[in-house]
Amino acid sequence: MSNNQDQQQHQHQHLNRLKSVFNTHIVWEAFTGILEIKARSYYKILEQSKDPVDLYKAQGALDALMKMKRLRDEINAQE
Repeated sequence: MSNNQDQQQHQHQHLNRLKSVFNTHIVWEAFTGILEIKARSYYKILEQSKDPVDLYKAQGALDALMKMKRLRDEINAQE
């Protein structure tokens, strides 16, 4: 098996382990609630900061938060 196939298999195994957590409604709602709170703080930085470094950091953080929010779809698409 190639290294890429090994990585894909490991990723699939990890995503399957997360399925029960992310498909529990109360846990998912709590998780996305935290993500939204954090996102609001980064949007505020984008609106108010004049320092390009702070803007880039906030953009990167928002991108990571959005990827985490889409993780449930990725987990459920693994079937």
